[in-house]
Amino acid sequence: MLPAATDFLANLSPRNIIAAFGVLIYAGIRIAISTTDPFGRLLAAGVTSWIGLQALINLGAVTGLLPITGVPLPLASVLNRRSLIFLDNLVDAISRCVEHPEARGPLLFNDAESVSTPELAARMARALDRPARLFHVPPALLRMAGTVSRRRGEVRSLTRSLVIDPSRASRLLEWRPRRTLDEGLTETANWFRTLSD
Repeated sequence: MLPAATDFLANLSPRNIIAAFGVLIYAGIRIAISTTDPFGRLLAAGVTSWIGLQALINLGAVTGLLPITGVPLPLASVLNRRSLIFLDNLVDAISRCVEHPEARGPLLFNDAESVSTPELAARMARALDRPARLFHVPPALLRMAGTVSRRRGEVRSLTRSLVIDPSRASRLLEWRPRRTLDEGLTETANWFRTLSD
């Protein structure tokens, strides 16, 4: 926003554009305070907060004061459980189904352990040798934000549990995952690093 504004308004310096945002935010706060109508007060406060926060984030990213990557995620308070399967384990399970004469009907496979969304994020960060940037936000507030932003499904996918029972497949096919979750994440992280080389 700041680089685009300075290009578009070539006669104004970045300092003048920041000052203009400051005046706009100040005016919005004054309007919110002086309005007697509750809806008008909320509207003025909401629009002012939205513009001010976006300007602040943009300014922080452009100046290098805020990270553009490694953005903190509001998932530390999510207490769900998720079943996962590493691709090599899935290929092994499918091969076992093709070869085994008893492989009929629905068979469910997963890695040996289930993890929460914040635990998965922490393990992924560890595999990438990066810090896990998670902060606490109540799940109810996340769901409300998902509804407001029309991303209810995505929020539900991140916050709800989805654990499958692979016991039938394990018993019938005598199948166990060859790789652990951490081994799969480490291998995936190594593959990801090759993309940026």
